Amino acid sequence: MEAMRADGQALSYNFDEPSLASRALGLQLYTPLMLSKDNGNKGDDDPRYDLTAECDIAGSQHGRSCRWRSLLDMLDFGTLTFGWDWLYTNRTEDTPQRWMYPTTVVELGKGWVRGVERIITKVDGTFAFEASAARQFRGCIVVYFADGFKTRERRCGKSAAAAVVLGSDQLAVVVWG
Repeated sequence: MEAMRADGQALSYNFDEPSLASRALGLQLYTPLMLSKDNGNKGDDDPRYDLTAECDIAGSQHGRSCRWRSLLDMLDFGTLTFGWDWLYTNRTEDTPQRWMYPTTVVELGKGWVRGVERIITKVDGTFAFEASAARQFRGCIVVYFADGFKTRERRCGKSAAAAVVLGSDQLAVVVWG
C-alpha cells in the first residue's frame, strides 16, 4: 500500500532518518541519502532488513556492526547511509564514510551508487571512469572495507577501469583521481 498526501499524490521523502528500507525507494527520487541510526534498522516493514533482534543490544562495537549492516542493506536500493558519528571520530582508523563523500550521484544500481567522483559498491564488477570535458582520468584508488573497518587499498595504475571483487558483507569505494 502506497502512502498518499491529502491531494492524492504519492508521498515521497527528501531525506530519511530512521534508515527504513521501506522508505529507500521513495527517497531516491530526491537524494539517495539516509541517516543511519546507531543500532541499525529497527522496526523495518521488510523482515529482510529488520535488525531489531540483532541490534537491540548496547555497546559501541555492536553498534558499529549494526550500522555496517545498515550501510550494506541500504545499498540494495542504491541508497547511501550516513552515520553522523562515522565521518568524524577520535579514532585513527579510516571509516567508510571518509571515502564515500562527497559524491555527486549520477547513477543508482542494486548494490552500488555511481558518482562523478567515486563509486560505492557492495557487488563485484568492473567500474569504468567516465571522462568529460571537465574531468580527465588521473588514476584511482580502490579502498576495501569489512565490518566498518578498512582492510586494504590499492591503486588502479593507468587503467581507467577498476575491477572489484568482494566477499560477503564487504564494501569497496573506487575514488577517481
